[in-house]
Amino acid sequence: EFPIYIDIEDEHWQVGKKKGVTDAICAFCDYLESLGFVVGVYSNQYWFANNIDIERVKKYSIWLADYRAKKPKPKYAYDIWQTGYATYAGKKLDADICYKDFEKAIKIAGANGFHKLGDIDGDGKVTAADARTALRAAVGKEKLNAVEKAAADMDFDGQITADDSRTILRKSVGKE
Repeated sequence: EFPIYIDIEDEHWQVGKKKGVTDAICAFCDYLESLGFVVGVYSNQYWFANNIDIERVKKYSIWLADYRAKKPKPKYAYDIWQTGYATYAGKKLDADICYKDFEKAIKIAGANGFHKLGDIDGDGKVTAADARTALRAAVGKEKLNAVEKAAADMDFDGQITADDSRTILRKSVGKE
């Protein structure tokens, strides 16, 4: 589970110079955020320095492409560093290092189509009913779909257990 990134290194983004490019990025990112998605901007250091107002976009996740051997140290934070390319099974693929646990952050936030962690029924609240559903799933009495499983898996171990149910119950009464 990763953010949705906008890649703006193409020539068609050259509208209105730096302000126009930044306005387009912000419109894209703000719209998707309003729909509940985590978003970000992908580009290289040159573009971030010369074609984008970094002060306006640093609130989004940054995916920085820089193929030099050493880890880049720009004056802004970034979550992913694209270090270059690698070949796998005869295909040229991006080589990246991710410094943030997006899967956990996105699921806890209930973003990108996931229910908030613990909110199995998706009603916006973590309740004892969610804990009951998790317990029923843990003992095989109820089947959960993928979104419900993600909301019920409180310890991110890929399984729904009585411990997950207990954690949801504690969360429902403000103990977690």
